[in-house]
Amino acid sequence: MDTVPQPTVALSIGAVREATGMSKRQLRYIDKIGLVSPERSAGNQRRYSLSDLDRLMQIKSLRDSGYSLIQIRRILARRDARKAKESPEGSRASQSPEHRRGLGASHALERYQDARIYFKRTKRE
Repeated sequence: MDTVPQPTVALSIGAVREATGMSKRQLRYIDKIGLVSPERSAGNQRRYSLSDLDRLMQIKSLRDSGYSLIQIRRILARRDARKAKESPEGSRASQSPEHRRGLGASHALERYQDARIYFKRTKRE
């Protein structure tokens, strides 16, 4: 089965600001500390992909839940490591809808486990 290439979307910082509700300053800082690394245009302007936008929405959700950027970095690193283990070769586009639904459920479980770890740690302190 051939996979259909996904079109590349390049969103400006203004479009991402509107979509996420984050300020341009926050977006630049998140880029600076390496939580998201958007591509750069020939004029050195940030160009965000849809995966960058998705990651920013995750960051915003975690920030709104009270997580610090250090905690968010750890949570996202664990998620990235789990994703790398789950999909050794195939891209998401080439996976069956059943498999993608399973991944959605596993990501929900990851968010739940991350929250449990956070609350256990805060109770100890």
